[in-house]
Amino acid sequence: MRLISVLQQETGLPLFMHYCPASVVDVNTLTKTILELKANGIRTKFAILGSGFYYKHTGMPQHK
Repeated sequence: MRLISVLQQETGLPLFMHYCPASVVDVNTLTKTILELKANGIRTKFAILGSGFYYKHTGMPQHK
């Protein structure tokens, strides 16, 4: 799953979030998101795109 979040530039507070399949990484997804924002009265000046990964560290391996 890929999370798309939109933050307010001055405050950094979230304005909008939605998710899509992780395999979807294309300009159509970005365009759809911008159109959705516009329909909700949120203007966009630019977009910063990136991928983040979460790794849960389970501790050191146990030795036998």
